[in-house]
Amino acid sequence: MHLVNQLLDISRLDARKMRIVLTEEDLVKVLRILVYEFLSLAESKKIQYVADLPHDGLITWFDRDKTEKIISNLLSNAFRYTPPGGNVRCVARIEPGGTGSGAPRLNVTVTDSGPGISPADQARIFDRFFRAEGHHEASGYGTGIGLSLVREFVTMLHGTISVSSSRGKGSGFSVSLPLGKEHLADDEYVIVPANAAGIEKVPPFIADDRFDPGYARSRDKVKTSLLIIEDNEDLRSFIGKSLDPEYRIIEAENGLTGLNTAFTMMPDLVVTDIMMPDLDGISLCSRLKNDERTSHIPIILLTARATTDDRIEGLRSGADDYIIKPFNMTELKTRISNLLALREKLRLKYGKLNLLIAGQGKMITVDDRFMEKITRIISENISDYSFDVGSLQELIGMSRMHLSRKLKILTGMSPGALIRNMRLHRAAELLSEKAGNITEIANSVGMSNPSNFAKAFRNYFGVSPKKYSGN
Repeated sequence: MHLVNQLLDISRLDARKMRIVLTEEDLVKVLRILVYEFLSLAESKKIQYVADLPHDGLITWFDRDKTEKIISNLLSNAFRYTPPGGNVRCVARIEPGGTGSGAPRLNVTVTDSGPGISPADQARIFDRFFRAEGHHEASGYGTGIGLSLVREFVTMLHGTISVSSSRGKGSGFSVSLPLGKEHLADDEYVIVPANAAGIEKVPPFIADDRFDPGYARSRDKVKTSLLIIEDNEDLRSFIGKSLDPEYRIIEAENGLTGLNTAFTMMPDLVVTDIMMPDLDGISLCSRLKNDERTSHIPIILLTARATTDDRIEGLRSGADDYIIKPFNMTELKTRISNLLALREKLRLKYGKLNLLIAGQGKMITVDDRFMEKITRIISENISDYSFDVGSLQELIGMSRMHLSRKLKILTGMSPGALIRNMRLHRAAELLSEKAGNITEIANSVGMSNPSNFAKAFRNYFGVSPKKYSGN
């Protein structure tokens, strides 16, 4: 979204449809909020960050949006190219206006201990789409738009910008902007109230708290778990923080880690990027959907690839949904909610034991084949007193934890409850057919204690075995 906004700014500049938007407010307060937003980034990258700002506030007229974009771009670049253990410094000073027509000025200097810029490149770094060799390859960033916009904004605001850098010794950018409106022509600017100046600005990493997923969950139960697989740390963190209040978030930084995490943690839903360096999202989705342990997990693919062929490829891999970047977080939340609600309906489908035992015709999905295998194994061993969850686990070839979690999700029952309930259903059939007395029928379904059988039967069907049989 930041890149899209930059491109929109370029279009407006080229079309000469951008004007200076002045608002009267405390400049130092605005700077303090903006500059201190980078503290968490400095901490995460292990960079020493020093912000030196004026102590006293200053109420003045200035273009808040463009001033913030100028300083934010310079700081973002500084952190982007500064290695862990390095340092970034931001110094802001307000220079009072001289006698006569001299306007007060905001002077900001941002320095870093990054790789520096060669003299040849310094002459071109403010050119649109220019990227210094060796910088973007190492960092994985860089479009050549940011510094170009900075210079154009500085020029529009009647300011100046300069760079001082040498290879291996870091870089420093200095910006000087005149404040107030006396130096501006009447047709250069518009005035807006302070509380309206930032209406179009969307703060980074803020979720829409008004959204209500509508997927009923009791707060005293364990939260539904979501696995977020995304190699872009900022986007992964943004998605996780936005969904965290409602779900338990598990994060994975690449496809292979995400695959292993899905097998071990068994999340309720997976949100994954497609374009990842080791294992792409399409292959990951296909492997999860074709493995009995994870075939039931809904998967949402996130990608910037928006062609029809790309969508078809993603859906053919077994994905349950496909969302194009950039996306709206409310839309993602809604689709997650819908998929979980659909999974709940599927649980009700597999929870109907009479349909499971009778079979449902041709098996279509991996989950259908899995449930057919489960019911067949239980049916074949239903008269065996020693047949239990451990026996089912060995015959199905799945760990106790994975078997329990998968059956709980698909049927709403634990493996033990499923075995017991299938035994009771078979007993009900035999009672209807009058295939023997209650003790004989209890023995034939692997329940050797008649009193325990009668109690379990009554709890499940609501009537005693004797009344059920009509005797």
